[in-house]
Amino acid sequence: MKRINLGWVAAPLTAALGFLALSSAQTASPSAAPSLASSSTASPALKGDIARGKVIADRDCSFCHGERGDIDDGETPRLAAQIAGFMTAQLEAYRSGARKNEHMTPVAKNMTDANIADVSAFYSALAPAEPYPVQDAALNAAGRKLHLEGRLSSTTQADSVQACAVCHAVQGEGNAALKMPRLSAQTPKYLETRLKEYRQTSSYSSASANAMKIAAQKLTDADIVALSSYLSTLK
Repeated sequence: MKRINLGWVAAPLTAALGFLALSSAQTASPSAAPSLASSSTASPALKGDIARGKVIADRDCSFCHGERGDIDDGETPRLAAQIAGFMTAQLEAYRSGARKNEHMTPVAKNMTDANIADVSAFYSALAPAEPYPVQDAALNAAGRKLHLEGRLSSTTQADSVQACAVCHAVQGEGNAALKMPRLSAQTPKYLETRLKEYRQTSSYSSASANAMKIAAQKLTDADIVALSSYLSTLK
């Protein structure tokens, strides 16, 4: 395996890059919702309880994300074995309004700091979802090259594509220390959709999302399909 090229990667981009956002989830009914969240930001040191997280997930999340976080509807992200810190950050963003989604926003607004920590702990403790089979060897090879090596521009460094593995790890397992999400075994159609959204949206409210936008703007449609195909096959 070739060494991942880090020499041309800008430090702010490496530190900030994020990808998956929790998307569709069941809107909790008033009778089933956890108690209303305070306006405070969850403590980074708050340790989640897996058993309590399962109760919340079964009630409010499993309809869309699957009982084991391994939904395969092509639209909703798989949450099994997702990085807890990443999930916590996304739920806090939905709760505060920094991120908006018609399904996730009302769910997150009804979550306390403890609820967020618990459900994040639950999903992060699950076994990873089963990867997708390789459908096209040439396409997978192209995606693997982009993921591990990126692409150096023949014109300017600014046009180069960063290797995804720099932030998301060699096997796409994510990086807990940087709160970088797991991408492996994610639904390829979902990955394609999210990358195209990053590329097309004018701006984001968070530095990490804007960093991802910069990365995605350098990807062609063919790059996105290849990356999505490859990442979905990783375990």
